[in-house]
Amino acid sequence: MNFGHLAECFNLAITSHGAHDLTVHLLAALPNRSFLEAHGFGLDSYIAQPLTMEDGLAIAPERSGHGIDFDWAQLQAVRADK
Repeated sequence: MNFGHLAECFNLAITSHGAHDLTVHLLAALPNRSFLEAHGFGLDSYIAQPLTMEDGLAIAPERSGHGIDFDWAQLQAVRADK
């Protein structure tokens, strides 16, 4: 049993904190999800397909795994040891 299911047993909602591009998949899989905390850290510039929001709702990508594919060209541009 994971924490999401344990919370469900006690009628508790689950929310997220942190990297919203990672936690959107977890929340999408839980029936007792509530809010996805989305941050403006500026990481969207370095992710090939950042999280999509529609009508105030986060759309979990259908890509496998955590769904994050980095934009390596953008990351290369800010490397300290170019």
